[in-house]
Amino acid sequence: MSRYVYFQVTDSSGAGVTGDSANLTMRIVKDGVSSAATNTPAEIDSTNLPGWYSLLLTDSELNGNSILITGTSSTSGAIVDAVTILDQQVDATSSVLDVLSTLKTNVDATISSRLAASSYTAPDNSSISAIKTQTDKLTFNASNQV
Repeated sequence: MSRYVYFQVTDSSGAGVTGDSANLTMRIVKDGVSSAATNTPAEIDSTNLPGWYSLLLTDSELNGNSILITGTSSTSGAIVDAVTILDQQVDATSSVLDVLSTLKTNVDATISSRLAASSYTAPDNSSISAIKTQTDKLTFNASNQV
């Protein structure tokens, strides 16, 4: 099934380069083998998405485990961002369990690395109560002045 990939073309300041479709030469590296892209990139929207382009990849171009889409522009100073696609079959159940196990380990480590009970100093509640008793005696006017 063919699919679109999206990439950005910028200048050295990071601003999007518009109107550059005809100046782009795209390459596809599929599982380590480089070839020319079959289709020509198209600018998406020069006003609202300046510098963003799309490239329609064919079934054949997508038939790989790792795909890199990169390119060059004949426009001076234009930089074409690369896109990487990794297509690897994964056992969803084991992946979720691996993530949950890692998360649990990280959470346990984070919680256990917090303040040790021996380093904790309880607040002086009697002094706090004495201060509160005194501040409760203060009266304020409409302007919140004492």
